[in-house]
Amino acid sequence: MAESAPDSPEAVADALNAVFPALVRLVLARQERRRQGRTPEERISPPQQLALLVLHDGPRGIGEVARGTGVAVSSATRMVQGLERAGFVVRHEGGADGDRRRRPVALTAEGRRVLEASVALRAGRLRDLVAPLTPAQRAVLVEGVEVVAHALQLAERRTAEG
Repeated sequence: MAESAPDSPEAVADALNAVFPALVRLVLARQERRRQGRTPEERISPPQQLALLVLHDGPRGIGEVARGTGVAVSSATRMVQGLERAGFVVRHEGGADGDRRRRPVALTAEGRRVLEASVALRAGRLRDLVAPLTPAQRAVLVEGVEVVAHALQLAERRTAEG
């Protein structure tokens, strides 16, 4: 079997695949910490946090929440209902036609506080993760993350286009 060039898509995929087990362990440990969390920001799930991020800049309709989180409208509706029960979001009055499905969703003060606190928690965990690296390793990591972010944006565009 021929070895692929280090910059080939196969080599990059193999390198990313190699970190998969460690990433999954981190995600599972995070889920366990979330189950045991004492505060709302410790208990909020990644999908809920993403929904709150979508709402950060102002009220959005359920369709926009669905697109922003990458889930079906029915899933976004259930997610918003849970966030509403938790007191993190509120629905505003609907459009002129009174259609309840068109009621925009907005963060409450508590939702904004929980979002900001959960983002700060995640940032702290990421800082702890990279702190043992050398400055040169962190610089390489930042460059790599920027490249992966660009690849993800391209993939999202391709998905949105069809």
